Amino acid sequence: MLFNGTNSYVALPYSYTLGMLGDFTAMAWVNPANANGSLPVFGTDSTTPDQGLQLMVQGGKVYFGFYADDSVGVGAITNNGWQHIVWRYHNGEQAIFINGQLDSFDGGHAPFGGLAPVLIGRSSVGLGSTNNLNSARYFNGLIDDAQIYGRALTDVEILYQYQHPAMRTPTAWPSSGGQQGAVVSAGPIRWSITPTHRRPVGLCQRRRQPESALAGHLALDQSERPWHGDFWQRGPDQHHRHI
Repeated sequence: MLFNGTNSYVALPYSYTLGMLGDFTAMAWVNPANANGSLPVFGTDSTTPDQGLQLMVQGGKVYFGFYADDSVGVGAITNNGWQHIVWRYHNGEQAIFINGQLDSFDGGHAPFGGLAPVLIGRSSVGLGSTNNLNSARYFNGLIDDAQIYGRALTDVEILYQYQHPAMRTPTAWPSSGGQQGAVVSAGPIRWSITPTHRRPVGLCQRRRQPESALAGHLALDQSERPWHGDFWQRGPDQHHRHI
């Protein structure tokens, strides 16, 4: 998902429906355009202590907090490259993982108590904000494969998530049939298609491993909105699967 840093974000259900009021694990692949800024990955529109979710990148570091009680990572997050970040809360301990490895942890933290919807790419608290609902911060760059678990994943499970992403990103999506392709470098697979007219078109994906070749077509719906559609993947057995 591409976030423009000014007003784009994704709204998820309320935090308690996602299992975040006790132990939880949140993770995502991030590719920031400006890692030295204030870039929320998961957040909420709340500035009440222990209710303002801020799982974010600030000043090139990973932050983990519920407003006014943050943990700060040690490892650096860099621009224009994919990095896997995990935030794990377990029995008062806040732990940060970067690329499958434990980066930092500390204890004595109250659990998250916010009941608002969880937002991807937006938070009302952050570096340089005035901590009110009119000064929200937005992620600038790419976020992929965002996940929330209603339990604390083990270190082994977190490493597995990093080592086994759903799919790897293509080197390019070539333009075809009036479509515009997006070019990305690494990380889980995502694509951006902007149709100039409504009709199914062929897609192909160039990858480093020949056995990972992917082909299919994008079927646009009758509304002609480019973000609505279906993708069909043709597997090695030449059967098309709806994904």
